[in-house]
Amino acid sequence: MNALRSINPEFQRQLWLQFSVSRLVVTPILLSLIMLGIYWMSEGDLSAYSSIAMTGGMLFIFFTIVMGANAAGNSMVEEINEHTWDQQRMNAMTPWSMVWGKLFGSTAFAWYCGAWCLVFAVPAALANPTHAAVWRFTAIAILVSLLVQTVVLTVQLQMAHFKRAIAKRGNLPIVFAAILWIAIPIITNSTQDIHQEWWGYTFERVNFSLLSLVLFTVCAMVMVWRSMAEALLVRQWPWGWPVLALLINTYISGFASEQRGIVWCVSALLVSVVFTYLSLLSDKPSVPHWKRIVTRFEGGQWKIAIQSLPRWVSTLLLAFPLALLVTGLPNLEYLDLFPPSLQGDAAGVWLHAMVVWLILLRDAALGLAIGFMAERHRRTISFIVVMMVLHGLLPWLVWLGREPLLNVLAAPLFTPAPFTVVSALVHAGLALGFLLRRWRTAAA
Repeated sequence: MNALRSINPEFQRQLWLQFSVSRLVVTPILLSLIMLGIYWMSEGDLSAYSSIAMTGGMLFIFFTIVMGANAAGNSMVEEINEHTWDQQRMNAMTPWSMVWGKLFGSTAFAWYCGAWCLVFAVPAALANPTHAAVWRFTAIAILVSLLVQTVVLTVQLQMAHFKRAIAKRGNLPIVFAAILWIAIPIITNSTQDIHQEWWGYTFERVNFSLLSLVLFTVCAMVMVWRSMAEALLVRQWPWGWPVLALLINTYISGFASEQRGIVWCVSALLVSVVFTYLSLLSDKPSVPHWKRIVTRFEGGQWKIAIQSLPRWVSTLLLAFPLALLVTGLPNLEYLDLFPPSLQGDAAGVWLHAMVVWLILLRDAALGLAIGFMAERHRRTISFIVVMMVLHGLLPWLVWLGREPLLNVLAAPLFTPAPFTVVSALVHAGLALGFLLRRWRTAAA
């Protein structure tokens, strides 16, 4: 106990909050009575074993996912509601120590209940000869629970960082966890006796699900660690967001039936674009923050300046070499990967990859400019409206008018290959010019 107190006071505090003598004693007694009642109600030993295994599994999912995810989310919600989070940020604990205390301490009672469920469910499942891969399904259930709890805590950390009102409500984790509680048994049943091909290798579906969950859980743990470091104002190198984008792309690309290398290049660009937009939506740019970044660059403090950049900068820069890579791919035998409307000109198809990056650069510049000129609570909605106009309303009006010149000016992605890059360059140049003007006005 002395070692625990000196290593992680937050973990110890959460344990004191979660456990009591009555909780420790009553939980196994109630579960034992439930399982005993199921055994008496069943017809025959095999039926009893199957019912106990199913009930124990469902209760495990309820305790660890529904209750556990809610507890993990509430560990942050309570800090925000009680106005104690700022005090927590001032202590000397490392981000990982805080993650350990918040994640594993707040969910300790949920895992305690889940462990007792497994004490009944696993032996009953092993005693039933019709149940296969018991230990693998048990590992899947544990990993899914840990994954959900980690994701919920990460979301709450991000909400707290951006001071969103939803971070003060505890209903988001329980709704999210309840949906998964219903969906997981369906997913688990679909993993039986089916094989999955991935990157040319064939896996038994249950093994593939287990390996996938290991990957997802590791990624989630890295995400919550980096989110906690961000919340504690610990500077980090901006590698997490682009690495996560590449990992997700590599996972998705493995399901392609052929030409996986080409699919990887194209989808890597698309995933980087999606990640950039997601980060732009959550970014809260401010003129003082960017002034500090510019000052540090001018003063040669490159490390601190790079560590202060928002996430979208990293994936925006990652998308540039990916766009060049896609543009340089062979352009004759892979056109079936694209919609028929883009298959007319082989060179034009691949050239659109650079146009995608230029449009992304335009939207990033517009998002930053909007952040400099709009009020804090209106930045996100203003950015969304501008994107809807540029990517939805204008192309639709151009399509209705069917004017080639307007098509070149308003919708670079839908213009012929000789003009598409020029149109995108004009869009990006205008957006950068607008950003520069807003910066000079705001920084004056």
